[in-house]
Amino acid sequence: MGKKIHTITLRELEFVEIEGEYKEVYKNEKKYPLFLSNHSLRRGRDMGLVRSSMINDLLGMEKSVKGKEDDEAARELINDLSEEKMHNVIYLAFLGANPRSEYTIDDFLQRYHLDYTETLNLYLEILKSSVDGGSNKFAAGLRKSTKKPSSKEKK
Repeated sequence: MGKKIHTITLRELEFVEIEGEYKEVYKNEKKYPLFLSNHSLRRGRDMGLVRSSMINDLLGMEKSVKGKEDDEAARELINDLSEEKMHNVIYLAFLGANPRSEYTIDDFLQRYHLDYTETLNLYLEILKSSVDGGSNKFAAGLRKSTKKPSSKEKK
C-alpha cells in the first residue's frame, strides 16, 4: 500500500463591501496534493523551517497521551505546538507533492485559510501517514533530514 495523499485547497481571500458590511470572498481556488518527501524535508531543513525530528515529535505525542484517562496531557502537548511549526510542515508537504511549485512559504500562507483545529488535524495526519507509510527508508530519511548536523557535517 502506498503513502496516504492528503489534499488542501488554496485560495485567494478578498474582503468585499456588500450592503455596508465587509464579507470574505474567496477566488481562484485550487486543490493540491500533500505528502512529505525526503526532498521536501531536506529543503525545509536548508530553509530553516524544520529544526527537530518530526518523528520524535509524533512518537513523543503518542507516548505522552497513551494510557491517559483525562485529556490534560493531550491539551498540554497541543499547547506546545506552535501554529508556525505546523504551517511549516504543511508547506513542506505541499512542496513534497508539488516540487515544481514556485510558491514561497509567504505565497502559500497567503492562500492558506484553515483554522487552528483544521491545521492541527492536518499536521498530525501528515506526520502519522509519513511514519506509518510502511517505508523504513522514508522514516530513516525523515530522521536524517531533520536532525541537527554533527560537528563533522558542519565543517
